[in-house]
Amino acid sequence: MARAILQAMALAACLAAAGPAAAQTTQASGTITLRQADGTIVPVAGAVVDIHRTDVRWTVASRTGRTGRYVQAGIPMVGTYTVAISAPGAAPAFRSGLRLFHFPIQDFELQPGDGARLTLTQIRERQAVPPAN
Repeated sequence: MARAILQAMALAACLAAAGPAAAQTTQASGTITLRQADGTIVPVAGAVVDIHRTDVRWTVASRTGRTGRYVQAGIPMVGTYTVAISAPGAAPAFRSGLRLFHFPIQDFELQPGDGARLTLTQIRERQAVPPAN
């Protein structure tokens, strides 16, 4: 009987220790739309959402559903992120320097384009070039 109690206490201690670790994640979500040439805005199904943590090497990818919505759970709460969006027939878009714990909803309105998928290196290169006047 004492052994069963000790085992139950050990299991409870393990579960209690795992609780804070599991709580150290958040999720990012949003809706991806495309402004078509005629000005109408439509949801983008199947868009790729790349979430890059930029203070350490970590990346996860998600896809939008038929309504253009994505949800990606299991993102570490700490860190700085870049969210990049790509979709067929759309210009890629991204946002950098994000703290997803504070701003978990990231909606994007894409413009027509070539459908390219940017790597984190390409995003950094684009940020290094000053905007044209």
